Amino acid sequence: LVKQVLSFSGSTVTVKGTLPNLTADTQFVLRNDNTLNSVFGSEVTQGTSTASADVVSVLSSTGSLTRYIYVTGFGWRSELARRGTDTDCGNVRISLGTGVAFKPRLTKTINLSGEYRGSRSLMTVPETGAIVGNPYPVAVSLQNSGLAGYLTKAASGADADVLRFLENGSYVNYHHNGTDFVKSTGSAVSNDKQLGVGDAFLLLPQNEETIAFAPQVITK
Repeated sequence: LVKQVLSFSGSTVTVKGTLPNLTADTQFVLRNDNTLNSVFGSEVTQGTSTASADVVSVLSSTGSLTRYIYVTGFGWRSELARRGTDTDCGNVRISLGTGVAFKPRLTKTINLSGEYRGSRSLMTVPETGAIVGNPYPVAVSLQNSGLAGYLTKAASGADADVLRFLENGSYVNYHHNGTDFVKSTGSAVSNDKQLGVGDAFLLLPQNEETIAFAPQVITK
C-alpha cells in the first residue's frame, strides 16, 4: 500500500486518501518521493524554451499536465516561467507508482537510476487522475495486468474508469466493459493491448481508486 504523506504532527502522520483497517502491529516505511532533480538531474537537453529542450510533463494535483524544462544556467523551470528569477522546480514531486511524460528534443536513449520493487504495491489514484507506470521490468497485457479487478466497469467509457494511452502522438482511451478491455471509441476488444517495460498511461477514475498490478513472472 503506497500513500502520499500530507503532514506530520508529533507521532501522527496524515496521508492522502483513506486507509484500510490496520492492526496494532502494522508497520510502515517512510521514504522521500523522487523529484525532477533526483530522477533527471541536469542530464537532459537544456534550452530556453520547449522548442529547444527536452520536456518533462508531470501530472498536477488538479489533474492537468504541467511541462518543465531545464533552463541552461538556472535549472528546472515551468514552461510558463523560464527566467532565472522564477521558481526553481527541481523539487517537483514524482510520486512512487506514478510516471511522467518525456518528450526529447531529439531521439535519444535515457538511463534512469533507481530501485525495482519486486512485490506488489497498492496505489491510490485520486479522482483527478494519475500517471500509472508498469512497475515490472517485463511487458504485460491489459488482460494479464490484474487491473480489471480494481477498475469501475461500464458499457460506456463515460461511466467507467478510463485508461488513456499515447499512441502515435494522440491519446486513445480504453476502459473495461465488465467482460473485456475495449477501446472507448468503437468498442474494439483490446485485452491484448500491451504495456511495455517503462510504459505508462493516464488513469482517469470515476472516483478515487486503489489499484495494483498482478505479480509478473520475470525470466532471464
